[in-house]
Parts: sequence; structure tokens; C-alpha cells
Amino acid sequence: MTASPATFAASPPPRPAVGASLPSAARSGLQVEAGLAALLLALAGLQIAHGMATVFPLDDAYIVLHNAQVLLAGGVDASFSEASALVGSTSPLHLILVAGLGRIMPLPVGLTLLAYLGAFAYGCGLIAAARRSGARGAGAFAFALAGLLAAHSPFQLLNGLETGLAMAAVIWALVLYGDAATSAARRWLLWVLIGILPVLRPELAVLGLLLGACDLWRMRDEAGGGTLAAVRRVLPCALAAGLIVAPFLIWQWVDTGTVLPGTIGAKKAWFAETDLPIGLKARSFVTDATQFLAGFGLTVLPALLLLPVTAAGRIGAVFAAIVLTLYFREMPGGLSHNEQRYLHVFAPVVMFGAAGLFWAGPERFGALGRMPNAVAAVLALQAALLALPGLARYRDATAFTAGDLDRIARHAREALPANARLLIHDAGYIAWATSLPLIDMVGLKTPSSIAEHRALTLPSNGVRRGEAIARIAARGAVSHAIVLDDWNERFGIVDGLIEAGWTVAPTGPAGAYRLYRLTPPTVAAASPAP
Repeated sequence: MTASPATFAASPPPRPAVGASLPSAARSGLQVEAGLAALLLALAGLQIAHGMATVFPLDDAYIVLHNAQVLLAGGVDASFSEASALVGSTSPLHLILVAGLGRIMPLPVGLTLLAYLGAFAYGCGLIAAARRSGARGAGAFAFALAGLLAAHSPFQLLNGLETGLAMAAVIWALVLYGDAATSAARRWLLWVLIGILPVLRPELAVLGLLLGACDLWRMRDEAGGGTLAAVRRVLPCALAAGLIVAPFLIWQWVDTGTVLPGTIGAKKAWFAETDLPIGLKARSFVTDATQFLAGFGLTVLPALLLLPVTAAGRIGAVFAAIVLTLYFREMPGGLSHNEQRYLHVFAPVVMFGAAGLFWAGPERFGALGRMPNAVAAVLALQAALLALPGLARYRDATAFTAGDLDRIARHAREALPANARLLIHDAGYIAWATSLPLIDMVGLKTPSSIAEHRALTLPSNGVRRGEAIARIAARGAVSHAIVLDDWNERFGIVDGLIEAGWTVAPTGPAGAYRLYRLTPPTVAAASPAP
């Protein structure tokens, strides 16, 4: 049987009445959300008590802070001569929200607040998914905890990037699609969210297109098969979505020359995995996908079993399949980056499938057929245990930011002359903590670097990356470089410069990051031998 939009627009199978329709549901619903808010407030208090509330585990979070700072200062980037506020930003919507909060509070505080709001929105979406399947009270709360703690979700929700908001958007999109046929207001909310998805994370445009197409087909069915009537019904909704996304796309185009974030092309060219042997790509892809799913523990089995049962679940599955196929083709290793940051937009899809356990009948799924509160509690406890290594990783990553990364930034700020030009690969914290002129060898904040990697690094599967870095260094007239030892070992940054004739001399304190003094080939050749 061939699939058609009707396959995805079909109604979900019969299920128990949603808990909200019961007399006590409104009170218990408020209690569940209040409990979630109290839990997140307690976590925030713990972070504040340890002085880590505005320290982020990923350098990319400081790109957001730097870009928001640039935006608030009028759009001129003093650190990166080629860059504007949008250059290096994955999410223009997230950047706008951070900058807006920066008008009333310090930017790091605003970024932390936004991260917690994203976590709360995601938790509420999980509660809504469980509730529409028949869960109530403690069961919905335990299910939300299971989702908030699954895999590396705690790390991703508080990483200082748009990840938490993206996870919240995905779970709410699936919930609203399931309810859109029953309420005009929910249908409008669905289409508003369809407009938000592409400017929150570019790959979410795939989910938005699928949801829009399937809702149009569903309207056609509701109109008795009348395509014209369905189009007339969908036009106001589609217009609303378009009015949301269009200003951001125009801003992106005017500011950067493309409607897609430049971060995509920069990372693809730098990591140079597109033409690797398919066996290597498959090994990397399978390893990362398996590790990600293993982070859900027992939850993943019913999730994958029940996901195809609902129309929204099938849409989520197709969305995941399309985006993962693109990753496999272009950059499979990207799935492991930053504690599997890019995989976590699929965590809501997995949890949406798992929510089906609340309505699945025993006649269909046997012992898995009902999910009482005790089972939800077991899943939450399991998620908490599985989350311990990830929480330790979050602690270590924030300590690394406050330690090694801050140490090298302070040294550069205090020891280097004002006219020093720094070659870097982590473009966030150094830009946030110093005012030195910077050249980003990857290209996130120095777009001209991307051309060198497209010409040399990408077609050679990374073999000629050193040549590209040397060209970037020469064009940027750099005098120093800050390089992470791990990156130097993986990508041969220092060796590439030396092979191109540069003199590279370590200077400053030893640590995970090292500061190097660079002398270009022409100057080195003219200097007398020691």
C-alpha cells in the first residue's frame, strides 16, 4: 500500500477520554504544571547557590551572547570584521529573544532565563502529550520527568542555545496537530507554530512543511473531498504562518545574503564528511543513533512501537527520517557534536510515541497495554539514573568554561597587545570576554573562511585542511592563535601551519587551550637564524 497524505492525516485510534475532561482535571492539571515550575525553580536556585547560573557548557552559547551584544550595539561587530549579528547564529528568533531580554537584564541572565522557559515549555508539552492520551496527575508529572531527564536532555535544555525551545516546539507541534481537527483555536495555534519552526532551527522547516501539507489534506477530507474548499480554509492559516517567518527570512537574506544560517555550510566544509566512504559514515551514524536511543532506556521500546499508531506520530517519524537522511549524506559525525545536540530535536518525537502507552489497550499490546502511575514513575526513575552521567558531563563542561576557557581568555586580554590578531576555532567565549580582533578559522564568524574549506578541505575529505587554515591565517594577517589541544590532535591545526612555513611558538600558561605566537612564512624566511 502506498502512503498518501491521508495516511498522516488520519484520526488517532480510540482512546480514553482526556484527563482534562474529568471534574478534577483542571485542578490536577494546574498542580502538575505548578510542580514542574517548582522543580525547575529549585534547580535554578541550586545553580545560583553554586555561582554557575550564568556559566554555559558550550562555547556556542557565547556566540549567542556576543551576537546579542552586537545587535544591541547597532549591528557592528568590532571583533569580527566580516560579521554582523546574524553571522554565526543558528536561530534568528532565539537571538531576537535574547537581545530583547538583554534590554532589561544582563545578557547572561536573560540567556539562562530563556533556557529555563524552554525547559518549562518542553515539560508542559510532555504533560499535554500524556494528558491527551488519558494520563492524569502523578502519571503526567512522572512522564514529564522521564522526558526531561532522557538521554542528554538536561544538558541540552540548559546549554544556552535554542535547543530547549526547539524541543518544546516539536512536542507542541505534534500535540497541536493531534488536536487541530477538534478546535479552531488549536488549528490556528498549530499554524502559528508552523511559522515559528523554521526560524527556531532550520531543520524544523521539514516538520512545518509536513504538518502544513497533512493539515491541508485533512481539511480536504473535512470538506468532503473538495480541494478548492480546503485551500480557501487553509489560506488564512498559511498567511499567518508566512507573516511570522517572512520578516526573519528577509532579515537573514539582507544581513547574510542567504535565507539559511551560514553555520550549516561552515560546519559541512570544515568537517568534510560528505564524500567519506559509506562504511565510515554508516558506522558513525549507527553509533550515535544507538547511543541516543539507549539514553531513553526501556522507554524507547514502546515509543518506537506506538509512534506509527497516530497521525502526528507518523509525521514525527517521517520528519526524523528525512532530517537524519540529510545528516547521513552531508555530515554524519555532526550527530555526536555537543553531546548529540542535533539529535535532541527528535527526543520529543520519541516521547510523543511513548505517551501512547497511556491509551494503548491490552487487547492490542498485551502487558504494555496500560501505563498506570507506577509504570510512569519507573520510567522517570530509570531516566534519572540514566541521566547521571549526562549531569556529570554538564557539571564538568561548565567547570571547563569557568576554568580553562576563562583562563585563556583572561590571559589573551591581559597579555596581548591591542593590535594582536587572533586566529581561533571556538568563536564564542573569546569574542565575549575580549575586544581583540578575531579570525574564525572554521567560518562561523568569518564567512570568507568557508570558501577556503570548500576549495581545499571538503573535496579532500579533510586532508588539505591545514592548507586552508594557513591561507585563512595569511589573509587575516594573524599574529597569534588560540587552539584547543583536542582540536589540534584531531585536525592538525599547528602542524598545518608549520607545513605551510609558519613559525608557531607556544606562549602563556599551559592548559586545555594554548596560545601560540605566529610568524608568517615571508617574515620567518627573512629573519636571521638564531
